[in-house]
This record gives sequence, structure tokens and C-alpha cells, in this order.
Amino acid sequence: DPHDAMIHQINTYLENQFSNSELTIGMVADRFAISGSNLSHYYKSRTGASVSEKLQEIRRAAAVRLLTTTDMSVAAIATQCGYAQPATFMRVFKKLMGETPSEYRNNHATSGN
Repeated sequence: DPHDAMIHQINTYLENQFSNSELTIGMVADRFAISGSNLSHYYKSRTGASVSEKLQEIRRAAAVRLLTTTDMSVAAIATQCGYAQPATFMRVFKKLMGETPSEYRNNHATSGN
């Protein structure tokens, strides 16, 4: 199905670009030569999630991986996960996970911290 291939390409693009804090729906749409509103509608109709929700999920998964397997600072992880401001990352992470990044690391780290 060509639609599944397009969704896969969009997801791959998001996975490759998620660390860019400047990434916008418009940039994703430009990459696939469609309008932002068409991209948003198309993606949501095919996946049930918005492009920004998918991007947030990719960033959350990367943050969890970095928090539990590295000793990187929370600020460095925020930057690597595409957040220009560590405070924004901490607020979003806590909203999604119910714990601050530091609490999450303390409760779930696999690196022996």
C-alpha cells in the first residue's frame, strides 16, 4: 500500500530529525512536497495520531532511553531530544510520564546509577 509507505517515510524522517528543536510541521510537509494541512489530515487519518503527537512520542522514547542508559545531564538529554529549553522538556516529560526526568532516572535506570 503506497499510503503505508508514505507513513513509514514520514515516521523515518521524524526519527531522523527529532533532535532538531526547530522542526515544524511545515518542514515535514515541505520534505514530502505537500501542504502542512494536507500532511496533518493525511497522517491523522492513517495513524489516528497527529504528526506532533508522533514526534513527541519519538522524543519521549529517546529521552527514556538516554535517562536509563546514560549519565548524560537532563539538560543535555533535553537538547538531544529536540527541546530548546530544558524546562520545557522537564514539563512535557513529567506530564507524559508522571515523574520528572531525574525521578524517572532514579526509579528506572539500568546503568547502575
